[in-house]
Amino acid sequence: MKRRRLLQSILAVALTGAVGGSAHARLGGGSSFRSSRSSSRRSSSGGIRFSSGSRSRGGGGGTLSLTGAIIMIVVWVIFQIIRNRFNAAIKSIRSSPTPVNLNHQALTLDQQLDALKERDGRFSTILLLDFVHSLYHKFYSFQGTPERVQLTPFLSPQLMQQAARAGLGQQRVTQIVVGQLAVERVDDAPDHDAITVILEANYTADHGSRKVRHAVRERWRLRRDKGVQSTEPEKLQSVSCPRCGAPAHFTDVGVCTYCETLVEAGKMQWMVQTRAVLQNQTQGAPDLTAYAPEAGTNLPTLTHPRLNAEQQHFAADHQVQWDSYWQHFREHTVQPTFLNLYRAWSTREWQQARPWMSDRLYETNAFWIEQYREQGLTNKLESIAVQRVEAAKLERDHFYEALTVRIFASCYDYVEDESGKVVGGSKRSRREFSEYWTFARRRGVEKDADADAAACPSCGAPVDKMNMSAECGYCGAKVNTGAFGWVLFLITQDEVYRG
Repeated sequence: MKRRRLLQSILAVALTGAVGGSAHARLGGGSSFRSSRSSSRRSSSGGIRFSSGSRSRGGGGGTLSLTGAIIMIVVWVIFQIIRNRFNAAIKSIRSSPTPVNLNHQALTLDQQLDALKERDGRFSTILLLDFVHSLYHKFYSFQGTPERVQLTPFLSPQLMQQAARAGLGQQRVTQIVVGQLAVERVDDAPDHDAITVILEANYTADHGSRKVRHAVRERWRLRRDKGVQSTEPEKLQSVSCPRCGAPAHFTDVGVCTYCETLVEAGKMQWMVQTRAVLQNQTQGAPDLTAYAPEAGTNLPTLTHPRLNAEQQHFAADHQVQWDSYWQHFREHTVQPTFLNLYRAWSTREWQQARPWMSDRLYETNAFWIEQYREQGLTNKLESIAVQRVEAAKLERDHFYEALTVRIFASCYDYVEDESGKVVGGSKRSRREFSEYWTFARRRGVEKDADADAAACPSCGAPVDKMNMSAECGYCGAKVNTGAFGWVLFLITQDEVYRG
């Protein structure tokens, strides 16, 4: 009976995830994040939206329409497929776990990451995810093109063959948006380390006569040889030669054309061993006017078990009193950053947000700003007010410090067209919401830039000449890497935050 109910639940998941459109409103997903609710997990920083859609029931008395018959046949076929996969999964679960699996089962994810940091004192989760983000973009952009050889040191031979196949080369992939990146597990094998990452993204596949938007959820398994140590951030924040740091430019066998080093996959840097597409759903045009009730605002704040201890270590390292520092951080980093970013979002002048957020988060939301622009819409957030800020998590590694906070705020949240007509949300009722924001900065930074000042944190010049790579037009410094102070790296909606 339990097995039958589980199968029925899985079938319901498959059906609700198989139909519907997409929606996005408010920076980071926000209100219409809920309007596209389904059983699929969602992006924590915009981009992917899996929608449950709606289903209608027709009349016809006791007769079954042709449409109804077709639906029943499709349901039956899906049920059989899921049942077969479920049976296979049961057999897999009952098999004896390998030593790697035993090690994984015995440790939490935090413990797995701690163990990896003991083996590699320079390992940084933030840097790894930025590296995977860059690699993901290039994997799809280079499919079926001569440029794919630039990924030779970072993909297994099987994945290189996959990227080279003619079938992939027949479609050009553009508008790649990575919404969620999260480490799922870390494996410690005798001869290698492995990290499994979950990605949620969407992209446009150009088939020549038509363009199709895909929303995907993927699992990538990265691997490197035992004993390999992480490189400095400048070599890991983009796909580059792990020896000399030059931009990726390799021969078809993996020799860097700058330093002539042979970079074999997994020998000097992480490489993607396998990838699995867990869900792939085609989408129509995003419904940018959809709204739904907030779902997680009343949930208790999830604080990390080691938060208090990490706060004490942070205070000792920086020789500060935590309470005083926390008050300053709230008032001079969190609140002004929050207000600056939402101001840029509401006016569609997104370039103004460049200095205060990571490249990945900026690019993800820039895509949605462009979607609003193309549809002649603007998501307005007026009279926005921060009500309170609560600390949720503090983590540190060799290169970075990351502080996750939960922000409670309210505003008038609505969408208007070019004529000023409200087509979604409301400008009469305030909307209360909360979100988890993760800030990061380089270790060793003692004085933070003032997020409320429109000046370069490096030279103090105005930010009017900031280019699209977040480089100051006066001194050339790249200001959004955390080298000058806290920068926003991640936004997570409250109902999906897991700590």
